[in-house]
Amino acid sequence: MAVFLPDDIFLLIVSEVSSPRDLLCLRAVNRAFCAMATPCAFRTVGATNRQYSALGLASLLQSDLASYVREVVYRDSAATDEHGNAVDAAVQDVQPEDDPYGSAVEKSLVKAFTLAARLPGLTSLCFIFNPKMQDILPAEFEAWNTYEPLKLQWALLDTVGDAAERLRSLTLINLAPDHDNVYSSPAFQRVLPSLTHVCISVAKMATAPSRFTRNVLYYFWQFDIDRWVVMRLANVQSLVLENDHWPSVTPTVLPNANLRKLKYLVTRNLIIGFNSTGLDDFVGRHKMLEWVDVGKGPEGVRWVRHTHADPQDATEYETPPSLTQTSESSGHGR
Repeated sequence: MAVFLPDDIFLLIVSEVSSPRDLLCLRAVNRAFCAMATPCAFRTVGATNRQYSALGLASLLQSDLASYVREVVYRDSAATDEHGNAVDAAVQDVQPEDDPYGSAVEKSLVKAFTLAARLPGLTSLCFIFNPKMQDILPAEFEAWNTYEPLKLQWALLDTVGDAAERLRSLTLINLAPDHDNVYSSPAFQRVLPSLTHVCISVAKMATAPSRFTRNVLYYFWQFDIDRWVVMRLANVQSLVLENDHWPSVTPTVLPNANLRKLKYLVTRNLIIGFNSTGLDDFVGRHKMLEWVDVGKGPEGVRWVRHTHADPQDATEYETPPSLTQTSESSGHGR
């Protein structure tokens, strides 16, 4: 005797499936499963810096499936996971005829992400750049403007402005901390007020930074990010700022920030405020703040819980409590 389950049961089953491959398999079962699995299967889509990948994303975003897309992810072919870790050279997706940073790939990716930024249902953008960006930058500063991986980063960031007023989450991992006018451009500035989750993490260096590199990092954090990005985040609830791990480079951020809706703050290797009371002053100004996770360099992490009842009631934890994800993204910013 055949047993028929209500559609609600099948919808619950589909909602528990997280693997993109499994969701695509569910779509192939029958028409009913196809209808139920399709919104989940295409909620998050992405591309890498390969021509076939960029063209495939652009094609998808011009199809009927684009109406289901909520998050679009760029992941450099040298990054193996959502945290931006490096891929072993032996397992990289290498196609000799396909320059991953060439003009053809850049043009195709810009087209795809321009289409993505204009999607009416888009809420999240995630960019995971080359994890070795800092180590492969040319030694001469004059050569940076023509360096293809860096040009690709700037070109992709230029597309973000088309998502103004719709975007809720922006994640930038392995960002090359170089000054660029994209952060202060009117188009990029229009995106910032609507964001509720922001993650900015710079690419790490394998060797100690030079005096020139230290100056670049200070300028990047204190001018480009603090002045042109953070100060414009009127509705941000979750903010992650991760600097490089060298103790000799610890820029100051958030000295004058007043992010009235901020609930969660995570920083790494950055100083909050201009003096020893900078963190306390920041916590005191932000009455909705629930968790602050401040990295004290690579040795340890200080966890502070701030309660609304008593701003002085703070607790340090040896192990971090779970941090509620406020973004609709599927965890790329973690």
